[in-house]
Amino acid sequence: MKGYDTLDELSASRLDNRGYMNSEDDAKFLQEIEDHGFVQGFTALWQRKDGGTMTVHESAHRVLDDEGNLLYYEGIAEDITAQYEVERALRSAVAGAS
Repeated sequence: MKGYDTLDELSASRLDNRGYMNSEDDAKFLQEIEDHGFVQGFTALWQRKDGGTMTVHESAHRVLDDEGNLLYYEGIAEDITAQYEVERALRSAVAGAS
Protein backbone atom coordinates (compact mmCIF):
# COMPACT_ATOMS: atom_id res chain seq x y z
CA MET A 1 0.00 0.00 0.00
CA LYS A 2 2.79 2.39 0.85
CA GLY A 3 4.84 1.51 -2.23
CA TYR A 4 7.69 -0.41 -0.60
CA ASP A 5 8.83 -3.52 -2.49
CA THR A 6 9.57 -5.66 0.56
CA LEU A 7 8.92 -5.73 4.29
CA ASP A 8 12.68 -5.37 4.82
CA GLU A 9 12.67 -2.16 2.76
CA LEU A 10 9.76 -0.79 4.80
CA SER A 11 11.43 -1.80 8.06
CA ALA A 12 14.70 -0.14 7.03
CA SER A 13 13.01 3.14 6.11
CA ARG A 14 12.87 5.92 8.66
CA LEU A 15 9.20 6.37 9.50
CA ASP A 16 8.67 9.32 11.80
CA ASN A 17 5.29 9.06 13.52
CA ARG A 18 4.98 5.46 12.25
CA GLY A 19 4.33 6.84 8.79
CA TYR A 20 1.57 9.29 9.73
CA MET A 21 1.79 12.60 7.91
CA ASN A 22 1.39 14.58 11.12
CA SER A 23 2.28 14.01 14.73
CA GLU A 24 -1.28 14.82 15.90
CA ASP A 25 -2.63 11.68 14.18
CA ASP A 26 0.19 9.61 15.64
CA ALA A 27 -0.49 10.94 19.15
CA LYS A 28 -4.24 10.42 18.79
CA PHE A 29 -3.73 6.81 17.61
CA LEU A 30 -1.39 6.05 20.52
CA GLN A 31 -3.69 7.68 23.10
CA GLU A 32 -6.73 5.79 21.83
CA ILE A 33 -4.98 2.42 21.82
CA GLU A 34 -3.51 3.07 25.29
CA ASP A 35 -6.88 4.12 26.72
CA HIS A 36 -8.93 1.30 25.21
CA GLY A 37 -6.49 -1.37 24.05
CA PHE A 38 -7.67 -0.91 20.47
CA VAL A 39 -8.65 1.64 17.82
CA GLN A 40 -11.48 1.16 15.39
CA GLY A 41 -12.37 3.23 12.36
CA PHE A 42 -9.38 5.58 12.74
CA THR A 43 -8.87 7.73 9.64
CA ALA A 44 -5.54 9.43 8.98
CA LEU A 45 -3.04 10.44 6.31
CA TRP A 46 -0.05 8.16 5.73
CA GLN A 47 3.07 8.95 3.76
CA ARG A 48 3.98 6.70 0.82
CA LYS A 49 7.50 5.76 -0.27
CA ASP A 50 7.29 8.20 -3.19
CA GLY A 51 6.53 11.07 -0.79
CA GLY A 52 2.83 11.24 -1.68
CA THR A 53 0.01 10.81 0.76
CA MET A 54 -2.81 8.36 1.16
CA THR A 55 -5.90 8.40 3.33
CA VAL A 56 -6.32 5.22 5.38
CA HIS A 57 -9.03 3.80 7.58
CA GLU A 58 -7.55 1.53 10.21
CA SER A 59 -8.40 -0.66 13.14
CA ALA A 60 -5.81 -2.19 15.46
CA HIS A 61 -5.28 -3.67 18.89
CA ARG A 62 -2.36 -4.18 21.26
CA VAL A 63 -0.67 -7.56 21.52
CA LEU A 64 0.83 -8.09 24.96
CA ASP A 65 3.16 -10.70 26.42
CA ASP A 66 2.27 -12.78 29.50
CA GLU A 67 3.45 -9.97 31.79
CA GLY A 68 1.31 -7.35 30.06
CA ASN A 69 4.15 -5.69 28.14
CA LEU A 70 3.44 -4.39 24.66
CA LEU A 71 4.85 -6.61 21.93
CA TYR A 72 3.31 -4.92 18.88
CA TYR A 73 0.14 -3.56 17.34
CA GLU A 74 -1.87 -5.83 15.08
CA GLY A 75 -4.53 -4.56 12.74
CA ILE A 76 -5.76 -3.73 9.30
CA ALA A 77 -5.59 -0.60 7.20
CA GLU A 78 -7.64 0.18 4.11
CA ASP A 79 -6.60 2.74 1.50
CA ILE A 80 -9.65 5.00 1.12
CA THR A 81 -7.88 7.76 -0.81
CA ALA A 82 -10.12 7.54 -3.89
CA GLN A 83 -13.30 7.46 -1.79
CA TYR A 84 -12.09 10.37 0.31
CA GLU A 85 -11.30 12.47 -2.78
CA VAL A 86 -14.76 11.81 -4.27
CA GLU A 87 -16.45 12.76 -0.99
CA ARG A 88 -14.36 15.94 -0.77
CA ALA A 89 -15.26 16.88 -4.34
CA LEU A 90 -18.96 16.30 -3.64
CA ARG A 91 -18.85 18.44 -0.49
CA SER A 92 -17.11 21.18 -2.46
CA ALA A 93 -19.67 20.99 -5.26
CA VAL A 94 -22.57 21.14 -2.79
CA ALA A 95 -20.99 24.10 -0.98
CA GLY A 96 -20.46 25.89 -4.30
CA ALA A 97 -24.09 25.34 -5.29
CA SER A 98 -25.39 26.94 -2.09
